[in-house]
Amino acid sequence: MASYGVDTWIYVALPIEDALKRIKEKGISYVELSYEHFSGLKDTRTLRLKAKEVADRLSSLGLRATQMHAPFGEIELRLSSDKETTRKRALEELGAWIEACSIMDVTTLVVHTVRRKLTIDETFSKSIAKLERINIEVFRQLAKYASEWGVEIAVENRLEETFGATPRDLLLLVERTDPSYIGICLDTGHANIRGLNIADFIKAVGEHLIATHIHDNDGKGDQHLPPLMGNIRWGEFVEAIRLIGYRRPLIAEIAGYKDLIKCDNNLDLMRLAMEHLLRG
Repeated sequence: MASYGVDTWIYVALPIEDALKRIKEKGISYVELSYEHFSGLKDTRTLRLKAKEVADRLSSLGLRATQMHAPFGEIELRLSSDKETTRKRALEELGAWIEACSIMDVTTLVVHTVRRKLTIDETFSKSIAKLERINIEVFRQLAKYASEWGVEIAVENRLEETFGATPRDLLLLVERTDPSYIGICLDTGHANIRGLNIADFIKAVGEHLIATHIHDNDGKGDQHLPPLMGNIRWGEFVEAIRLIGYRRPLIAEIAGYKDLIKCDNNLDLMRLAMEHLLRG
């Protein structure tokens, strides 16, 4: 059965080096490196240097970073720009993050699907069809970067009701790009808000599931709570994970706060929940 870890976002108020130390002191062995801990780096050289520093820190603490979260937000729109130079720069930016993963021995980079703004002269269905084509092209390009550096790309299911929200969307991307380097990241909170059965989601994607964002909510807001704090059916989740033979660490993506005591408490709750679920 899979083990578990946590996204460093839970200690977003701390520098990455201190966040890693605090996580290790809590008895956690696996982490996802959050985008927020690297978002202030302005160029490829700085990112590369920081990656080398973090690699040393991980080694000294005996931690393993199995996942890293790629930039998200406005870059998702730049990747669909009508301007070739804008798209190229955005792809090169993600390419630098793939290289950083390689430096830190991170096997998987979690990436959001590409978005584009609606236009007044298109139907919604035509816009979605175009978005599908753009995503296929973008992830084909990312697969080439990934193959160069020996890193996998995990496409995360979207929170929004758009292309990339369903397992079938993500499977289409995997099948139409390169399954050797493109897989799927299940975000349990996103799926719950979209009203998707999470166990069925896991069974649908099967062997293509290569990363996870584990967190809970009430089905209405993306609250990033520890498991068992919302209305997700976690027993069914664990059964499905076991059924497909998932062996990678399950990564909890719990909200971070400025109040470190609150962060500590949430991490303790996450550990108790995960130990309970994986013991059953």
